[in-house]
Amino acid sequence: MSNSRAPYKLDDSTKYLKLRAAQLVAVLKEVHYLQSRTYDNIPAGACELYLRRDELRKYVINLDLIVHFYNKIRQTVLEVEYPLVENQLSDIDHKLLQAENSLTWNSTGTDVTHAIIAARRAMLCISAAYAVMRCLCVCLCVNER
Repeated sequence: MSNSRAPYKLDDSTKYLKLRAAQLVAVLKEVHYLQSRTYDNIPAGACELYLRRDELRKYVINLDLIVHFYNKIRQTVLEVEYPLVENQLSDIDHKLLQAENSLTWNSTGTDVTHAIIAARRAMLCISAAYAVMRCLCVCLCVNER
């Protein structure tokens, strides 16, 4: 069961990630605008999010990188290459689904930080491994000619 308030969504059919930060960014901009106009009736929940804006901005930046790397691999991996990265992608999918089902933009503390660090580390590892694999394939193809 998917968390409708999760920061991102893993699409079951395409296996692509989508960052869901547009509403958060809109709320933060609106609160900033209202505060600059000294408007007093800003909802408490919006103010609480605004107080965490730097932390949330870091989350958005990191999650955007994770989404980018993840989707790039999903888009570029060839059918013959897939068995070489299948286990790593399955492991990442599992971690992402766990986080998707438990985290929201209201989540705080080390759980969020650890989830982002783990996902980012996994994405960097698979991205690097995939890049090396691609280079080796190109070298092998060139040497065969």
